[in-house]
Amino acid sequence: MDPTGKIRTWETVKRTTRKGQSADGVAVIPVLQRTLHYECIVLVKQFRPPMGGYCLEFPAGLIDDNESPEAAALRELEEETGYKGDVAECSPAVCMDPGLTNCTTHIVTVTINGDDAENVRPKPKPGEGEFVEVISLPKNDLLKRLDGKH
Repeated sequence: MDPTGKIRTWETVKRTTRKGQSADGVAVIPVLQRTLHYECIVLVKQFRPPMGGYCLEFPAGLIDDNESPEAAALRELEEETGYKGDVAECSPAVCMDPGLTNCTTHIVTVTINGDDAENVRPKPKPGEGEFVEVISLPKNDLLKRLDGKH
């Protein structure tokens, strides 16, 4: 029923796995910082079946039982990119696509010390069936690069 009382039919996707967490998942905004380099945003190119192809996106994933959003963000960042970082900021739970789903997400900004030995040659640890390529783009011209105007 819509706000006027009219009966309507909507197609939605409902996540049913949330158990006590503040949100279903996390999206990580990883900021790679290295001496004498521009700050970069770390993204992942990942095959997404609903899109029928690859998407460029922030590392993301579900929050495990009894896991904080911050811990989930650091875990997902390491799994998908190999990088280890420190949480700078964590948003409240937000709806990223409320016209389609009830799924909620914490947006977590993470700083990565690219000069740290563990981050010099990071090795992603994708899960079964995950096909991920790590792409770092300079923060100062990120939008131009994404638009293909570089």
